Amino acid sequence: MRYKHIGTIGAILIGIFVLLAALMYYFNQVGKQQNLNWLILSNNKIQEISKGHLVGLTSLETLSADNNRIHTLNLQDLENSTTLELLDLGRNHLTSLNICLPYLPGLREL
Repeated sequence: MRYKHIGTIGAILIGIFVLLAALMYYFNQVGKQQNLNWLILSNNKIQEISKGHLVGLTSLETLSADNNRIHTLNLQDLENSTTLELLDLGRNHLTSLNICLPYLPGLREL
């Protein structure tokens, strides 16, 4: 009788596997949003935007990440973007020591 919980453990493991597969699919799709024009991440508890988080957002015109807890910012994924015009990072925890802001020739408002 010591194996009576194997069915429960198996069901939990299957649930975890399904959840991981869904998360992998979701994060794989983020980089395929080539037609995304606005990304509004305002009023959350985001602490960092790192290299790789914005890959493939080639049509992005507006990135609004104000009123978060961002302390680390790396926007290398958007380097040389001619479409990004507005970047709102107000009310965060940024310092000049932890920012990577690449050349953004289309930027009109920061």
